[in-house]
Amino acid sequence: IADVREREKIARENQRTSKKHRALKTGRIEESMALDRHFKPIIKPVQQIVDRAIKRESRDDDAASAPKHERKEEEVEEEEEASETFERSATLSSGARRKGNGIDSVYGVYLHKDGLMFGNKRFDVDDTDNIIIRGIHKLSDRWEKCIASDGQYFE
Repeated sequence: IADVREREKIARENQRTSKKHRALKTGRIEESMALDRHFKPIIKPVQQIVDRAIKRESRDDDAASAPKHERKEEEVEEEEEASETFERSATLSSGARRKGNGIDSVYGVYLHKDGLMFGNKRFDVDDTDNIIIRGIHKLSDRWEKCIASDGQYFE
């Protein structure tokens, strides 16, 4: 009799946990659907920019890793004389690499603990789906101007 009660208790706890999990999961799905609906026009152009940057970077890496021509003895002597200049430029490039590590690598819109984020910028959306950055309606005003100018061309 005690085993049956323990099993029933475990089954009820399992059902409660499943309900909580479903509620959390559906809430996340609803949030992601809302974000997609609101920011789909913004995400596509940003994704294209990122893709272009990645392609450029890969082309630069391919060009840098291309096999170098064999050096002549004269070039080796000139290289020894210019070693001091090379050392200075090497330290500068390593400093530039360190600065690049601070760049935000998240692209698109995501939900952060502080609210909605686009890259490393925080923003809000009001009831009428206007985007607010630092308390100022930003993109909605520009969209209205674009729509008005498009209407002039079609009339």
